[in-house]
Amino acid sequence: MSEAAHIGRVAPAPHGPIGRLLEAVCGAVAMLGGLLLIAIMLISSLSVMGRALSLLGIFVISGILLIRVVNKLWTSKGGQV
Repeated sequence: MSEAAHIGRVAPAPHGPIGRLLEAVCGAVAMLGGLLLIAIMLISSLSVMGRALSLLGIFVISGILLIRVVNKLWTSKGGQV
């Protein structure tokens, strides 16, 4: 069979409890990785914007202030630190 014949095919569903567990774990890890990537992107964007604002004379968001704001938001939603 040629390589081109495999392009349109869908992978079979996982078999057995181990296959389903592995698929669930892989999905959870992929979602966590995506959320982590978004968090890194937002932190990096805040850093760049903060540097640009400091050049204009506007205050700089310090890391301590950012941590306090995130901590306050987290605890107000029922999370524990």
